[in-house]
Amino acid sequence: MKIKSLLLGSAAALVAAPAAYAADVIVPEPEMVEYVRVCDMYGTGYFYIPGTETCLKVGGYARYQIGGTHVSFDQLFDDNYGQIGSLARGYLSIDAKSETEYGTLTGSFAFYATRSSDFPTSAYDLWDQAWVADGDGSQGTSFTLDYAYIELAGLRAGYFAHWLDDGIAGETDSVPGLSSKFTSVRYTADMGNFMAGVSIDEIDGDGLWISKSHGWGPGGDSAGIEAGISGMVSADIGAASIRLVGFYDIDAEAGGIEVNGSADVGPGSLAAYYLWNSDWNEYVGTWFTPGDAQVVGWAAGVSYAFDVNDKLTVTPGFNYADAKYDGDSMWRAGVTVDYEIVSGLDAKLSVQYEDYNDDWSGPGDDSYQAWEWFARFTRSF
Repeated sequence: MKIKSLLLGSAAALVAAPAAYAADVIVPEPEMVEYVRVCDMYGTGYFYIPGTETCLKVGGYARYQIGGTHVSFDQLFDDNYGQIGSLARGYLSIDAKSETEYGTLTGSFAFYATRSSDFPTSAYDLWDQAWVADGDGSQGTSFTLDYAYIELAGLRAGYFAHWLDDGIAGETDSVPGLSSKFTSVRYTADMGNFMAGVSIDEIDGDGLWISKSHGWGPGGDSAGIEAGISGMVSADIGAASIRLVGFYDIDAEAGGIEVNGSADVGPGSLAAYYLWNSDWNEYVGTWFTPGDAQVVGWAAGVSYAFDVNDKLTVTPGFNYADAKYDGDSMWRAGVTVDYEIVSGLDAKLSVQYEDYNDDWSGPGDDSYQAWEWFARFTRSF
């Protein structure tokens, strides 16, 4: 009996010992894992950065393009010249948004890398290769900042596209010499169907203000404001919209206006623009031609985006630009076809014809006719 009690007591001690030891061991509590939350207040694709109230969106695309240009010169060459080349591009954009007591705070930037053959993208580029570089066929990779800015309560500061960059549908509209991006400070008031804005633009790489000192010629020492000021008003009226943009180069003392609009007509959208320019300025600068340099006096264009179905859009267009001096002119006509192959993969085909008329006839006549085309495939995300 004593042996049985001893054995039972020993067994109980063995069972109780680990329990008593375990009671003295500190077991850490498992940490809570914060999963990524969807942020739908700014549209699709945004998510909350873990541990913050900031919403982030990452987007971009991968692209392949092949295209070319063929030019016939009236006087400059005895024969025609043409070239075909390809391009590959990767594009990445990042947008961050959060709510503050002053409204939505936005930080946004995008950049892209391009690998391309040394092929022309316009008739003038082709002339430049044929006459200067002789089309050496080299390839190169470039990295480019597309935009980078901060925006709060309608106030935007950074590097981004100007209002003049918002053209009409298609690939036919063209204002020779147009500059479309600047480092600017812009304020835009959004009142629903009506918007108005004003922008101060650094239009020259030398800065907003530059002091020039020299000891020859009239004027001697001088200083100039290398900046421009521009404004915009727009209105949406039912199925139609209209916008007016004004721009002025302070240093050049020249500027102009642009008006464009669009309206739903039938199964598509009809769009048109008109631009008037007083003289050379950094917004609408030099219009280079094969043997001369011009200033655009006015330009106009029209296009119609015909929605064949949910996947296919066909956009014919016409554009005309008139030089301020010498009576030179250029017109373009063409068609752009956009097709959604599958969700996230789009194809674009553009075929354009360009005719440049040099008012001067005889030796030195720079008139030319050109065909420009490209086929583009873009996988966006």
